[in-house]
Amino acid sequence: ALDWMTTYARCAGCRNGGGPPDCAIRICARERGYELCSSCADLEGCAKFDWMGEYGKEVKKKLKESR
Repeated sequence: ALDWMTTYARCAGCRNGGGPPDCAIRICARERGYELCSSCADLEGCAKFDWMGEYGKEVKKKLKESR
């Protein structure tokens, strides 16, 4: 759990040039041709955020608001 906190909790986000390079969300967005995951048409139903629980739901909400 501590490793997760160190790696992901301080993520500056792709927009700010941050985030771990092995982020599954970032990789998926790039493979689908998006620079940012917030641009993805499937963001609303994306299961890649589920492992973060309630925090993941909040992240998706903020990403949608930033569009």
